[in-house]
Amino acid sequence: MKIKLVTLVLCSIFLGCSSNDPEPSIEEEVMSAPTLSTTAISQITPNTAMSGGDITDDGGSAITARGVCWNTNENPTINDSRTTDGSSSGSFTSTTTALEANQTYYIRAYATNSEGTSYGQQLSFTTLETPELAFEGDLLFLSQKEVDDFAGQGYTQVNGKVTIGSGTGEETDITNLDGLGEITSIASSLTIFHNDQLLEIDGLYKIETIGGDLAFQFNDAIDNIDGFSGLTTIGGSLFLWGNDLLSNINGLSNLIAVGDEVSLQRNNELISVDGLEGLTIINGDLSIDQNHKLLHLGGLTNIKAIGGD
Repeated sequence: MKIKLVTLVLCSIFLGCSSNDPEPSIEEEVMSAPTLSTTAISQITPNTAMSGGDITDDGGSAITARGVCWNTNENPTINDSRTTDGSSSGSFTSTTTALEANQTYYIRAYATNSEGTSYGQQLSFTTLETPELAFEGDLLFLSQKEVDDFAGQGYTQVNGKVTIGSGTGEETDITNLDGLGEITSIASSLTIFHNDQLLEIDGLYKIETIGGDLAFQFNDAIDNIDGFSGLTTIGGSLFLWGNDLLSNINGLSNLIAVGDEVSLQRNNELISVDGLEGLTIINGDLSIDQNHKLLHLGGLTNIKAIGGD
């Protein structure tokens, strides 16, 4: 009887473990895009600013990229200008660079994981104005390296003359003038000549006044002078001579005053003088000669007096 009793007890124990009892549940983790905030902006200069972000939740997936993005329009994304500052949660700092002076920007921190990219709140800031800094003396540029080396020195004015190219007719390797991009005024003359490889002068777009002559001569590879779009006043004369491919002078459309003569000669591809509509008085002579493809002089229709007459 004892043996039978043990058998019954064991059977009841095993039978009590029903296959219908629920199994312990396993919760599946749901991942999401990160959660973060944008750090207040600090250390603002004319061309840089500091910000960053704080990733408080990685969404259950490893952070693969983080930084800040910015634009002059609201709600910037990673398709705009951005930094890349590591790949982990927590706080980070970012420095925006290559900003324009006195410009308003919108900025957001961003973080990316396998589920997507999230952004912090949008902030805005305005860069500082570039301080006026004058170069005392004359400047001569004979190579692209010399032009490039001038960049970053912060000069906005030149109290002297600026010469780009060789007076002996020796060609230079200068292709652009971007290194002069902060100059707004030149007290004396600006001479650009004998630059056979010069393709554009867009780096001069901030120049508003030239106290002496503007001479643009024998630059055989350039077809426009759009880089003079900010120029309003020439204290001396305007000389455009011997530029073989120059087809238009629309870049002078904001020019309103020339102190002495205007001379356009031997620009073989020049087809019009549109761009001089802002001139009403030429205090010196007006000379237009040997521009063989010149079709009309409509850009001179607003001139009321030449040579003081």
